[in-house]
Amino acid sequence: MQQRIYNVPVPTGATPVYYYESNAWHRSSLYVQFRTNDWGLDHYLKWIGTSRDALKDGEITITGTQAAKVGWDLSGGQWAGTSLKAEDPHPSQNITVNFDEPGQPVVYVVSTVRFER
Repeated sequence: MQQRIYNVPVPTGATPVYYYESNAWHRSSLYVQFRTNDWGLDHYLKWIGTSRDALKDGEITITGTQAAKVGWDLSGGQWAGTSLKAEDPHPSQNITVNFDEPGQPVVYVVSTVRFER
């Protein structure tokens, strides 16, 4: 259910997969980390409405505060990222991918849903 609310479809075969949900009065976020292969990354990006072309080299779209909340270390390495903004109440996503291991990208996603007051 969380994957549908936050629009984070994890590709088949991704492992390990980590989830953390943070809820507040006006906003909820789902933090997801998974390792996949090149096929899985391409399909994940397609499923959420984007492609690898949208990933900007060197871009880390997840804030330091967000990363610290779940213990992610996004320093060093080969990174690329993109952000998908959506109209409320649909989720907006910050996606950052680590390409340190060829053919085995690690995807970090923070998907946030905002609620009207």
